[in-house]
Amino acid sequence: MPEKAKRRQWLKYLFRGLLLLVVLVLVFYQQIFFAVAQLVTQEFAKSQAY
Repeated sequence: MPEKAKRRQWLKYLFRGLLLLVVLVLVFYQQIFFAVAQLVTQEFAKSQAY
């Protein structure tokens, strides 16, 4: 049982670290994020056009 608890704790720290990394990227590279989002949206709109 202790092995499972260790694994969960490790995964929890990994998840928190990845979440923090994503938040930092969104905060500091906001312009890049919005440019990519706009590009994806435009491509999606083109694919939905008749």
